[in-house]
Amino acid sequence: ANQKGIPVVVDVVGLACSNLRMKFFEELTLLGNYRVIKGNYSEILALHDSNHRSSGIDAKEGIEIRQISDAIIKVSEKYNAIIVATGEKDMISSQNQILEITGGCEQLGEVTGTGCMLGSIIATFLAFDNSDSSVEKACRFFKDCGIKSQTSKGGGTFMVNLIDAIGEWNEF
Repeated sequence: ANQKGIPVVVDVVGLACSNLRMKFFEELTLLGNYRVIKGNYSEILALHDSNHRSSGIDAKEGIEIRQISDAIIKVSEKYNAIIVATGEKDMISSQNQILEITGGCEQLGEVTGTGCMLGSIIATFLAFDNSDSSVEKACRFFKDCGIKSQTSKGGGTFMVNLIDAIGEWNEF
């Protein structure tokens, strides 16, 4: 992908709770460069500070936005990549600048797999336009889809609604 100029997006799922995953990620970085590194707040903090731990794939409670702001700039410099830290506010760091993306809904954080979906959406947006602004557009689009998908019926219905909302995109 690097040789052909194809943007690479890596999602560092579970990095904050597994030394094995951290070691695997570090080995992957020797093979090429990433355009975007995406993770939840805990995963990005673990890339910044190897002592940061979380008990599972979800972000640790009580992480402050200031902590994320400090970490994503340093991680962006270290890996020469755009960093996307997901949570209530998605934080994007590129070229020493931080962008906060607000919106979305609580249900995005209540079901498993939405972070993975966002990683795929970022990669799709970059495939059409390999610019920094595509990452922002992808995050905003996903949060908007979350808002459209809210339901009182539960997580299963929310996920179906979310997939439908994503499928309605026709801007490319």
